[in-house]
Amino acid sequence: MSKSFVKFMDVTQAGDHSQRYHVVSAQHGHVLGLLGWYHKWRQYVLEPEPGSIWSAGCLADVERFMRGLPLPAKGGRADA
Repeated sequence: MSKSFVKFMDVTQAGDHSQRYHVVSAQHGHVLGLLGWYHKWRQYVLEPEPGSIWSAGCLADVERFMRGLPLPAKGGRADA
């Protein structure tokens, strides 16, 4: 298995209609962004932290993780 550049920390709160995750640097532990459901597009999206820098490897890790997330229940509007 290849080295992962990022980790995902579940920050879902009680009452959220979908899961939310901080994307954290595997090397330094800094929060790089937030993954959450964007109801207008009906998909999970990445909301990067200002000034964060992303490599193709980081983005591939995020995409792979997002593809495994369950879809929220109908009517879920917990936007990132």
